[in-house]
Amino acid sequence: MEVRKQCYNDARLLAVDETELDVAIFGEQSPFTPEQALDPDFLAEVEKLNY
Repeated sequence: MEVRKQCYNDARLLAVDETELDVAIFGEQSPFTPEQALDPDFLAEVEKLNY
């Protein structure tokens, strides 16, 4: 399994443990492209949209 997929899966399972939500709530694949995940400015742009 590619590293990015494994990391997302690990984070997904941690989120399930932390939130006690059903695993189905969290998608099986990351909603972000590899380019977005590696772009240091991307998350800042997403955060601006939430405010």
